[in-house]
Amino acid sequence: MLSLSMIVKNEEKYLKDCLESVKDVADEIIIVDTGSTDGTLGIAETFGAKIYKYDWENDFSAARNFSLSKCTGKLILYLDADERLHPDSKKIINKIKKTDKPNGYNCKIINLDEVNNRPSVMTYIRLFPNNKNVSFSGKVHEQIETSLLKNNYKIEESDISILHIGYSIGREGLKIKAKRNLIILLNEYEKNKSSYYAFHLGQTYNILEHKEEAMRFFKIAVKDKNIKKEYLSTSLRVLAVYESEMGNLEQAVTFIEKAIYYDKDQPLNYMVASNFYKKSGDIKRSILFIEKALGINRESSKNNYKSSQNILLDDYLIICTGLLLSIEGSDNTSKKYFSNELINLSNQKPGLKAEINFLLILLEGKAALTNIRDIKEYTNDSNLELVIKLLTLSSDIQTVGSLFESLAEKHYDSAYVLKEYAMYSLKMGDTKKAEKLFDKAIELNTNDPSVYFYLVSLYIQSNRIDKLRGVLNKAQELFANNPAVISQLNKLRQKLSQII
Repeated sequence: MLSLSMIVKNEEKYLKDCLESVKDVADEIIIVDTGSTDGTLGIAETFGAKIYKYDWENDFSAARNFSLSKCTGKLILYLDADERLHPDSKKIINKIKKTDKPNGYNCKIINLDEVNNRPSVMTYIRLFPNNKNVSFSGKVHEQIETSLLKNNYKIEESDISILHIGYSIGREGLKIKAKRNLIILLNEYEKNKSSYYAFHLGQTYNILEHKEEAMRFFKIAVKDKNIKKEYLSTSLRVLAVYESEMGNLEQAVTFIEKAIYYDKDQPLNYMVASNFYKKSGDIKRSILFIEKALGINRESSKNNYKSSQNILLDDYLIICTGLLLSIEGSDNTSKKYFSNELINLSNQKPGLKAEINFLLILLEGKAALTNIRDIKEYTNDSNLELVIKLLTLSSDIQTVGSLFESLAEKHYDSAYVLKEYAMYSLKMGDTKKAEKLFDKAIELNTNDPSVYFYLVSLYIQSNRIDKLRGVLNKAQELFANNPAVISQLNKLRQKLSQII
C-alpha cells in the first residue's frame, strides 16, 4: 500500500492535475492543509483524500512530518500540488510496491521553466518506507535523506520522473516565493551556519537581485568542500558570472574552471566558460567549450543524467552561439559543423524549419532574399546575436538598414539590439541616428558600459558638454560597484577635466 503525502494552501489551480497523475498508484491520499481559502479542499474531497488542518508555523518539515504521521501505507510518496507524476513512472512505482524491503528512492524532478526557456532536472528522494523514526529536517528546503540513512535504509536511484511546473510563474512570482523563504532561511542559518543553508541563502538573494548578499553566502558555501558537488559547482558558476560583470575576467575564468571540475556533466558550465573565453579573446577555446556544451546537453536530453542538478539548454541556442563564434573566429571547419547541426535540427523539429531556412539564407550572405516579415517573425533570443552579426557582414547596405530598423521595432525593449543598430549606424556614418539609439539604450538602464563610452565619444565630437556631463554622471552611478568601469571613467574624467 502506498500513501501520497502532501501539504497544501490555496492550490485549486494545480491540485486536480496532481491528484489525477497518481491514480492507479496511490492507495491513500493524505492532504495537510495550512489555511486554504479557495476551492482546494473541495478538489481534494473529490479524490477521496483524508484531509487534516494544520496551523502553519513557518516550518515545512513540521508540516511534512505531521502529514507523514497520518500515512498508513507501507510506502510514502510525497508531492507538491504543482507537480505531476510522469505516466511512465507508474509501472516503476507499482513494481517497488511489491518489494519486501523497500529503500529510499531518488526521483528525477523535471522543472519546466517556460518563462526562461531553461528546464532543469534535479534528483531528490520522494519515495521511501513508512517508518515512525523517519522524518524531515530543516524548516525550509527540507530533507529526508539524513533520517533514512540514520535508520539504515539505502538510497537507490530510480527512473521515476516528476514534472514540476512551479517555475513557470514569472520573475515576480519567484520573488514572492523567495521572500517567503528568506526569513525562514535566515533564522535557520542563525542556528546552524552550515554550507547547505549558505548555498540556499545565496540562491534566494540571487532571485531577489540582492547581488552582494548573494555572493557573500555563495563564498561561504564554496569554503566547504564536503558540500554536495552540484551545490559547490552552482555556487562557483554564479560567482564567476558576477566577477565577469564586475570586469574581473581572470577571476571569473578561475571560478568557472573550478565549477567544471566539480560538475563536469553540467552543460551550462561549459556555455558560461565559452562566453568568458570569447571575452578574453580565446575564440578557439570558446568554440571547443560550446561544442562540449552541445554534446553534454544532448546526452542529458536523452535522460542520461550524470549530475543531480542538470540545467538543460536549448540545442538551437547552443548551435546559434557556435555559429556566431565560428564566424567571429573565421573558423570554417566549426562553421560547417554547426551549419550541419542546424540542418539536422531542422529535420528533427519541423516547427523550426522556416526559421532555420531564414538563418541559412543569411549564412550564405543573401540578406537581399529576406524581408521585414522574416525579421519580425523569425528573430528571437536564441538567434538574435547571430542574425545581427550576419546582417553587419552583408554588403547589401540598403536592405540591411531596413532590416535593422525592423529589428529595433520588434525588440524595442532590448538595449543590446539598440546598441548594435547604433554601431551599424556609426559604421554607415549616420552619427545622429547612432546617438539617438545609444540614448534609448541608456533609458533602458543597460548594464553594458560600452554604450556609455560610445556616447561620450559622440558628445565630445558634437561638443555637447551638458549631455557629456549627464552620461558620465549616470555611468558613475550605475557602475559604482564595478571597479574596472569606474577606473576607466575616472581616467576619462581626468582627460576631459578642462571641458567638463
